[in-house]
Order: sequence, then C-alpha cells, then structure tokens
Amino acid sequence: MKVVELFRFVMPANLMGLPAACVATSVANDLPTGVQVMGRDARRPLPRRAEAIEDVVGVLTRLTPE
Repeated sequence: MKVVELFRFVMPANLMGLPAACVATSVANDLPTGVQVMGRDARRPLPRRAEAIEDVVGVLTRLTPE
C-alpha cells in the first residue's frame, strides 16, 4: 500500500493535465528524496526548470543501465 500512498503526490498533476517533473535531490536513510516541479500549463518550459535543479544538486541515480 506504500506505493498507493506515494501516488497522492503525482495524481493531482496527472488528473488536471498539468506538466510535472520529479527530480531527485538527495538520499536519506538509503531512500531517494526529491522535489516535484509543476507547471501551470503545457506551454511553459518545465524541463528547463527541472534541469536547473539538477544543475545545482547534481544528477543522482542508483540504477545501472544494462
């Protein structure tokens, strides 16, 4: 049920048709933490805002591509 609890942060943007991006910011207690950036409408340059956050905190990933 923890996955369902996590959806509460993602679902509003999806249901309202808002552009949204999640950006990892750090790791705490072996779990990733991050922020979700939402735009007002699809015409705003949301990816650039997410990239600006990554430029400050760096890109965090625990996955190794195969």
